[in-house]
Amino acid sequence: MADKLQFGLIGCGSQGRFLSEGLRMTDKADLVACADPNSEAAQTALARCGYQKAYDSAEAMPIEQA
Repeated sequence: MADKLQFGLIGCGSQGRFLSEGLRMTDKADLVACADPNSEAAQTALARCGYQKAYDSAEAMPIEQA
């Protein structure tokens, strides 16, 4: 089985959550982190979409290289 692709979402409004739901349905995506200056939007994406961590800015998100 191939590894899942890791994704981070920047902008957790309705469109971002819609795209996240689509990614999650593929079962080929690992939803790692989401970021939005509106903490309520970030927390909603965290809860509804299954992200592992929420941040208040894109700059706060960790960057990992393989």
